[in-house]
Amino acid sequence: MEKLINEKENASSGKPHKKVEKTPPQKLAGSSSPKSGAPNHHQFSPFKVKHWAIDDLKKTISWLENQEEKPDSSEIKKIAAEGILTCLQDATEALKENKDIKQVTEQWNIIPRVVEELLKLSHGSSASLLKEDLYEQAVKCKRVYEVEFKVLDTSHTETTEGDGKAGYDSDADSEKTVEMTEDEIELACRDLTSK
Repeated sequence: MEKLINEKENASSGKPHKKVEKTPPQKLAGSSSPKSGAPNHHQFSPFKVKHWAIDDLKKTISWLENQEEKPDSSEIKKIAAEGILTCLQDATEALKENKDIKQVTEQWNIIPRVVEELLKLSHGSSASLLKEDLYEQAVKCKRVYEVEFKVLDTSHTETTEGDGKAGYDSDADSEKTVEMTEDEIELACRDLTSK
């Protein structure tokens, strides 16, 4: 009956009738978290986290170099990496203890990008991730940062050894050094984030 009335109204107005069908949005396969049912679009890709680690290291080194009391230039990269990892550890522990990571950010002058992103997610308007999910994400990101800093440290050590200069850790055993290709690094990062 309603369809007939609409056709008469369109015929009398002289306007062509357009039929519009509304369909409910379809869910994408694998788009929800198995635990909470919340969208899983807050997962950080290992590639993105790897770039954050590199950017954070550069930013922290630059900040350290601009301080009145600078670390020794041979130690600055190591100190920057340790500071970033310590901040990440503080954020991870706060999430594990179900505390607000904003307190962590207030204690540091330089905040790693991943901590900023975790903070946004924990205080976001949707706040769809549980603290447990944020904690797991923080642990995975910290592993990627650790792997990336080891790779950067290894490549720095190799270049300084070629110059006849000492590397970062004079006590390190070269027999324990693991050399990895870019593909192996990506695979390790993916493996870490899937755990």
